[in-house]
Amino acid sequence: MNRHVLAMPRSAAMVLVLAGTAGCVSTDPRADVERSQALIAERAGLHTDWLTPLDAAADRWDGESDLAAGDAVAIALARNPALRAQLEVVAAARADLAQAGLLPNPVLSLSLGFPIAGADGGTSVGASLVQNFASLLSRGRRIDAAAADLDRAVLELSDHALALAARTHALHTRADFAERAAALGEENASLVRRSLQITNRRVEAGEASRLDANRVRVVLLQTEVESAHLRAAAEAARRELLATMGLPGASASWRPAASPDAPVPVCDEQAVIELALTLRLDVAAAQAAANAAAARAGAADRSRLTDIEAGADYERDEDGRDTLGPSIAVEVPLFDTGAARAVAARAEARRAEHEAAAIRNAAIGQARAAWVNALADARAANVFAAEIVQLADENLDLARRAYDAGETDLTVLLDTQRERLRVKLELIRLRERAALSRIELWRAGGGRLPN
Repeated sequence: MNRHVLAMPRSAAMVLVLAGTAGCVSTDPRADVERSQALIAERAGLHTDWLTPLDAAADRWDGESDLAAGDAVAIALARNPALRAQLEVVAAARADLAQAGLLPNPVLSLSLGFPIAGADGGTSVGASLVQNFASLLSRGRRIDAAAADLDRAVLELSDHALALAARTHALHTRADFAERAAALGEENASLVRRSLQITNRRVEAGEASRLDANRVRVVLLQTEVESAHLRAAAEAARRELLATMGLPGASASWRPAASPDAPVPVCDEQAVIELALTLRLDVAAAQAAANAAAARAGAADRSRLTDIEAGADYERDEDGRDTLGPSIAVEVPLFDTGAARAVAARAEARRAEHEAAAIRNAAIGQARAAWVNALADARAANVFAAEIVQLADENLDLARRAYDAGETDLTVLLDTQRERLRVKLELIRLRERAALSRIELWRAGGGRLPN
């Protein structure tokens, strides 16, 4: 019986050949991961290797020395678990592409017929091997849709990596400026302690009253409390950065390496818009999703008949006669014509296209807003540093000299110290804001700052 089953018509044999060759697409996502890494390097100059073990990334930093922003970003790109999870999305999309090219497995049916009581004749044997041809009609569109989905997964992985790089850089910037603020608070507390020592000596010499000393003590206590809060903020910022880097339990005894002050952007607005349109990977991913939806809509139009089976049928009757011939079964679209599925697929394709346009428009708006903010914040920090801070430093020096010479009272000195601390902290906040705005401009430009 097996010999006859194998001697099926040529059309059925060709189906098996097609089914075999359809499985030639690799399920290994290595090339897709490398493509994402190349995109990140091309767009933003960031280099990472997701094909190496997690612990290898931490070797570039000993966990104790000052941490530079570039090292923090590199470690986060390699170790962040949320980004590693996105790698598995790419792996699944690669497997879906391999699956999309496969035809359904052929169905082998065997039957035995036994005479019932009182009936004439002997046992009959039957076998059939059939293959569903309907999936062959939409195979090309299914592969196109799966390939577009894989492109979207690669682009989304790359975009998530750039977003993580921007977030890590921003957290490093916050940790850097929080450390600067904490150091300023400790410096100011040290100045007030020195004022208290001078005041105590003047009290002993009869040149100041106990009330003057008490007033300085109150200011010192207030300054120490504020300094403690600034130090706690710096400690918390380092720990938040470590968590994003994928090292949540690592020591936080290190210091963030100081970042250079953000320069004023010199590009024009049109250059920022061009970057958003050409380099934003979320825009490209949305367009890939629209392409996948369009391919599925085309597949739905071509697959109105969902069941067309062809194959070979063998039978041996009770007299021992063998018969072998082709068989075909065609679904009759009497009730379900597939029209509703096709309409839904076309609606989904239009929705995806509109969503891609919305993401493109949002990217342009984000880039333009980031450019305006980066420009204004950098200029504000520069003006504040060049004029206001210089005046505050000069005023404190004059007030201290006048107080030491007995030309002014303690109130002037204390007020001038408070004003200097406020001005210095404001400068730190302005410079931090300028740095963060520049990072946002980098992110809005798709990983590149406009020239």
